[in-house]
Amino acid sequence: MRENLCTIPINKILEEQNGCPVCAMRDIIESRMIDYTLGDSMMEPDIRIITNKLGFCDKHLIKLKSGKNRLALALMLRTHLDELEKSVLSGGMFSSMKKSAATADEILKTCFVCDGIERNMSHLLDTFFKSYNTDSHFRESYKNQEFLCFPHMALLLKNAEQKLDKSRKKEFFDVTKSLTLKYLEPLKSDLDKFTKMFDYRSKDLEWGDSRTAVARSVQVLGGSPVNEKK
Repeated sequence: MRENLCTIPINKILEEQNGCPVCAMRDIIESRMIDYTLGDSMMEPDIRIITNKLGFCDKHLIKLKSGKNRLALALMLRTHLDELEKSVLSGGMFSSMKKSAATADEILKTCFVCDGIERNMSHLLDTFFKSYNTDSHFRESYKNQEFLCFPHMALLLKNAEQKLDKSRKKEFFDVTKSLTLKYLEPLKSDLDKFTKMFDYRSKDLEWGDSRTAVARSVQVLGGSPVNEKK
């Protein structure tokens, strides 16, 4: 694949201190992968071979359908359907039922966009940890993030074991845990208030930030975006 999706402004994302920074990085890569898939990639024979084989997950099919180039999507889906017909539906039903089911199951587990996100996130994390090892300003910016969602906290801790200098590991572990923990206390308080607001005795209270407590909890637990306004 000829694209370079990893050249995203990590420092700028950290400076914004808005939500989970790794979610922001992943969202940028996902958006670029969608644009790339619907762009020049459809004219690259090697990419078409890959999209024919891997296909797309349901989440990214919906995002691709909402994109600006339905012609590109139609062309890719047309040849992908040929691949599905050849690999899953050829042969007699009873003689190949087990094989067809296994092949279909494998294809349903793959996605061209997901693969691109995972590959580019891996490269991006290499850059992230190199910066953390060598750049004091980067480390300070990381320490001042709003929070880390649980999935990306786990992702960073998993990668830190292999990619961080030994002298930086304890500091990184402590900072990373604190970024999630410091967000949990007010969030739990907002959840408590949210539930109390359904009690008739709370009718004169203001909702405040508790109105978005459920959405923010979902974001922390699953890395999902918060669409509700405070």
